[in-house]
Amino acid sequence: MKNKLLLLTYILINISCSAQKRFIKTNQTCLFDDPIFQIKKEEMVFDNEKYDSILSLKGVIIKDIDNFIYEIQPNTLGITDKKSKLTKWVNYHDSNKIESVSFFIRNSTSTNIGKEYLFNEKGQIIETIDYEKGYNICWAEAISILKKIAKKDIKKYDINTFYLSRVDLNEFPNKKPKWRISMDGNEEYSDLDRKIYEIDGVTGEFIRAYEIETIYDD
Repeated sequence: MKNKLLLLTYILINISCSAQKRFIKTNQTCLFDDPIFQIKKEEMVFDNEKYDSILSLKGVIIKDIDNFIYEIQPNTLGITDKKSKLTKWVNYHDSNKIESVSFFIRNSTSTNIGKEYLFNEKGQIIETIDYEKGYNICWAEAISILKKIAKKDIKKYDINTFYLSRVDLNEFPNKKPKWRISMDGNEEYSDLDRKIYEIDGVTGEFIRAYEIETIYDD
């Protein structure tokens, strides 16, 4: 069976680097006013009575309820809105009291969006990490820009999934805010070398695209 090895050799692609129009980050566009970003009273404590019988089955339990997907595991609760694809992860202390809340885009290579909140044992917020710091372009706007740049490929290869990562200015404050996005589509697209698109996190300008060459090793 062949194993895929990713050779991190960057091959620049000749795509015009024309600047995009400036975007203004709004709650409506970026969905930051979506209810998924609210921390509900019932989420402040891990409900043993509700989840113990489920957890006794062991492993990660996934339940599909109405418009939400619930992922339940010890001291962790994941809630995904099937329509918006936004996910909230709530982690709990051993005391079952809330420890942290963070937000993601489903299947986005674990890229935080919005803010992350850390709590002490009393349920008080002790730290807030703002992942939007230094960015005028939010995740939704970055995808919107890419859809215009890669319009032909998206149609040709039935692209339906976008994977995002970005430079975290909390960790690298001197770096340039930048989104990196790759896509997933039909089988034909999966056989191609993986293509990464870079978009300026302040102006929305398309910076460049490059490929990560896939090598097959017997």
